[in-house]
Amino acid sequence: MSNSPFPRVVKAWLAAESGGREGDAERLFRSVAAALPEIAPPPGFSARVMAAVAVDRASLFTRSWAKASVAAGLFWVALLAWSIQLAAALGRPLDAADVVHGIARAWVGLGLALREAAGVLSIVRSASDAFRSVALSPEGALICGATVLLGAASLLALQRLLENGSRRGMGL
Repeated sequence: MSNSPFPRVVKAWLAAESGGREGDAERLFRSVAAALPEIAPPPGFSARVMAAVAVDRASLFTRSWAKASVAAGLFWVALLAWSIQLAAALGRPLDAADVVHGIARAWVGLGLALREAAGVLSIVRSASDAFRSVALSPEGALICGATVLLGAASLLALQRLLENGSRRGMGL
């Protein structure tokens, strides 16, 4: 590579770019691009790529997210068609602005519902993490055990109270 004029052309191009000589930089860049060696893909490369694309395309609709996307799209199209027919039957045909506005409102509503669901899931996840950290600590196990014993004692006391009340004829 030391005998090749390529490094000199690259240096001259970069110097022209840095110096702000646009015309020289363009001409030298063409020389750099022309001096680059052509790289040919290995034999069978195109066939392997096309085979992989064909396999990937065939498996696209076996994925659950793709099926859900198609189902959601069909649902929205059916809902839109039904809305247009209903509006026409009621004597108020929809124009394009009404349709676009309705679709936008539906997507905003869906986004807000998903945001709320994510918030609820976040709260449930936080509560689960807190419960797990308390339950797995020695103090938490002691508190849980004491709570179970207190609950059992309370139920036993309530049972005795009810038995005593029924013996006295109080009808409890």
